[in-house]
Amino acid sequence: MMRRYFYKKHGRECGYTLVELLVAVAVGLVLLGGIYQVFQSSDTGYRYNQELSRLQENGRFLLEYMTREVRMAAYRGCLGRNASVENWLNDQTYAYNFDVSIEGFDYDAVTSNWSPALPDPATETGSVASSNPLAGSDILALRSMMGGDIALTTTMPPTSSTFFIPSGTDAFEKCDILMVADCSNQTAAVFLVTGYNETAAGNVIHNTGGNPQCTQYAAGFGNLAHSFDYGEGAELFKVKAVSYFVRNVDASGNAIEPTLYRQIGAAVPEPLVEGVETMQITYLVDGAANFVTADAIVNWNNVIAVRLGFLLRSPNEISRKAFDTQDYSVNGSVIPPVGSGVTAVQYHERDRRLRQVFVTTVGIRNRLP
Repeated sequence: MMRRYFYKKHGRECGYTLVELLVAVAVGLVLLGGIYQVFQSSDTGYRYNQELSRLQENGRFLLEYMTREVRMAAYRGCLGRNASVENWLNDQTYAYNFDVSIEGFDYDAVTSNWSPALPDPATETGSVASSNPLAGSDILALRSMMGGDIALTTTMPPTSSTFFIPSGTDAFEKCDILMVADCSNQTAAVFLVTGYNETAAGNVIHNTGGNPQCTQYAAGFGNLAHSFDYGEGAELFKVKAVSYFVRNVDASGNAIEPTLYRQIGAAVPEPLVEGVETMQITYLVDGAANFVTADAIVNWNNVIAVRLGFLLRSPNEISRKAFDTQDYSVNGSVIPPVGSGVTAVQYHERDRRLRQVFVTTVGIRNRLP
């Protein structure tokens, strides 16, 4: 085998010097720093776009949902705006006050309360005053018929407490609150279903009194109590009363994500859209030129349009984003950051979240010319 020999050249050893190693390390650090900067920028951009997407998605859903709800307020089927409506419920307070289809409450910074004053939970069923609504954010109540009307097949006898509808109709349940509307006479009544049998020829019963299963009771409109005999073609509808408000604490007073809640009748409030920091509402009265706040409304039945303003924030903070110190104008109300030194009805957190204002104007379809 042939042997190889290595010789030192001019008596010097081969390899890297300390200076060369230091230069290589420096170049490597520069390259790693560049890669880190690219990664950091990409990560921040991804998180920004993700939070912005969720923020805008919540905003679009909120506007679409609330627009549909407000537009259908005061819906009474074929009844006209000034139709006579009898309320035959034992309890006709806040949640069951179907004489007022839309009602709002505006927070007053001077008195530190809502104006007009919120109904007393001790005497007004379904009042949201006991649901920890966020001070500074407005409250909106809507009451109307729901879709899916059922026409009567026979005129109700004067001595009967039963409505005759097509047999097999599976539309109502015991304890439902319904409205019956006669279009030709422009007359209607709200009553409690005390009995229901979908297989019978006449199956919607409204006796005076109630049922242990029902939280509501019928004050009348049973047997001979009704003042009008609803005829063939009159329509039965379910009715609903819904309140909308923002809160940032739960029923126990623990801090939660600020969220828009809805409360159906006197039921437990349920979250609708998270990240809603405030809801500011103004109203347009028939014949007026400008939108006004709830405290300026004299007759709620004259309101023909509603302007809804929301301030939404992203679910999470974005690292390395600058703190949000911006003032936001929400439907005429300024929401500055906490600690700004500005006197305001409400403030937003000084954090690294994204925020966006959403505003829409909705006409109440059943009151527009």
